[in-house]
Amino acid sequence: MDTKKGIINRFIDFVRKDTGAVNEPKKITVIVRVLLLSYIVYYAINILLCGVMYMYFQSMALFVLYIVACLVMFAMTYRGKTSVTLWGFVAVTLVCVVSYVHFLGWNTGVQHFLMILLILYFFSKYKNYGKKIIFAVAVTIFRLFMFRFYYMRTPEIVLLSGEITTLQVINTVMIFWCISFICFVCSESSQELEGKLLEYNAILEKQATEDALTGLYNRRKGRDLLEAVSHNAEMAEGCCVSIADIDYFKKVNDTYGHDAGDEVLKTLANLFQSEMRRRDFAIRWGGEEFLFVFFNCSGDEACAMLEELRKKVQDTVITANGQEIKVTMTFGLTEFLQQDDVDATLKAADEKLYRGKEEGRNRIIY
Repeated sequence: MDTKKGIINRFIDFVRKDTGAVNEPKKITVIVRVLLLSYIVYYAINILLCGVMYMYFQSMALFVLYIVACLVMFAMTYRGKTSVTLWGFVAVTLVCVVSYVHFLGWNTGVQHFLMILLILYFFSKYKNYGKKIIFAVAVTIFRLFMFRFYYMRTPEIVLLSGEITTLQVINTVMIFWCISFICFVCSESSQELEGKLLEYNAILEKQATEDALTGLYNRRKGRDLLEAVSHNAEMAEGCCVSIADIDYFKKVNDTYGHDAGDEVLKTLANLFQSEMRRRDFAIRWGGEEFLFVFFNCSGDEACAMLEELRKKVQDTVITANGQEIKVTMTFGLTEFLQQDDVDATLKAADEKLYRGKEEGRNRIIY
């Protein structure tokens, strides 16, 4: 079992091997290799059917020539450039399609292999819209020419109805497999890239709105939130805003170090998120300052909630660098009035915060 798995893995690695040309993308080359291998299997099945059903030596020889052409083209993919590989595959497919229709007839449906070329070319070229249009027009004209020339023409080998139906089924399965494989591989890359871009945009948006240290919304997001409130009378009614400051935070940094100061900020941020209602917001306003926004409550109700929070902060023991640290906070609270702009509301909360500091800290001024 392990031996079989090893052989399969070596074969997959061989198919996925990079081309010998320098600075050439290998995705299209690998796709062409898989398509050529699929062609070889497909033509081998046709040979088997000829032996079992048709007994036409001429058509069997034709399929053998197809397999030889695919093998030669497969070997060339390991040495040539991607563009050479692509156009070589186009040439092999066109020759096979024309000769197949010439000998076995239009009704076998092999002309639809041209769709494989169209889809492969569109996925293989980045931008180059003009070339894509030209190629699509050329393939369309080529197919119309084949229709005009071969549709009513009697093929070299006249098949029975059942034989034509069998070939139609085989050709349909093969064509759909090739198209599905091309679309899967190429669209998977596009979707992966799109997914990475979405993730990257989400990260950028998060970085733009979230404080990296505490995980709370940052000043920019807080400002946007208040601007939204100022333009919505329903939101502004019952909205209260508080600016708070950690008391003597500079002393914490000077005494215990900035790492300990960061631990204080993170611990308090977690406390705010766990204690506040889901509809309210705690925002890192800057440094040791925080902004609190309460919705659907009066100033007295907001003050009561802040008082509970103040006590929790006061009772919280923060461990950093083997040291136990306790801090307090001072809050300035105001109601958001619809007639006031954001700056006026923030100024009112800020003035009350400084009043609280002047009166001894560790309190709420409302």
